[in-house]
Amino acid sequence: MALIKNVELWWVKCDPDNPVESKDAGKPDYWEVQIRTTDKEAALDWKKKNVNFKPLKKIVRDDEGEPVLDEMGEPVKELVKDENGKPYFSVNLRRKVTKKNGEPMKPVKVVGNGFALNPNTVGNQSIGHVSIFQYDYVYEGKDGVASMLTGIQLTKLLEYKQSDGDEFTEEKMEIVPAADGDTTPAASKPPAKGKAKPQKRTDEDEDLDDEIPF
Repeated sequence: MALIKNVELWWVKCDPDNPVESKDAGKPDYWEVQIRTTDKEAALDWKKKNVNFKPLKKIVRDDEGEPVLDEMGEPVKELVKDENGKPYFSVNLRRKVTKKNGEPMKPVKVVGNGFALNPNTVGNQSIGHVSIFQYDYVYEGKDGVASMLTGIQLTKLLEYKQSDGDEFTEEKMEIVPAADGDTTPAASKPPAKGKAKPQKRTDEDEDLDDEIPF
């Protein structure tokens, strides 16, 4: 087991009841998170440990939303940077919902301040530690090491919630235990009856490089 500390969390898709639907026929659905850092040295160090951090890039689009192509007809890409202009390094981590033998896997554990949190409330740019399980594999005669997502511990939660107009927003929220005896963070409580569950977000990272060595 390994722990990747102090990374930004993006596109947290770890709802136990709503995993990501696999686009590959015959392959199981999965839970996923994209983790980012602007610390190049940390990214290089983890890459040496078989966690495939790499510069995060996105497709450049014109005013009409169409990809800009280079002279070879390939989409032009640019580095994704944080609000301070520092380039991101990222990796997507997954956990399949079933094992090879078809048995169900335990969902990804998402916690903060010692409490279980509702994964649907974790907004982009939240900060935390991510635990992974690494194992050896052989694919097409080549040896490798795979990293499987096992858990997320929030140290800074940027709450993601639904407004009355069905528009989602991200708001900063400090995680603190309540003083009235109810020590369960609001983010960990299930939705009240009669209210709709948060809908799956339409990811804005479809144009981002997110190759995963599976």
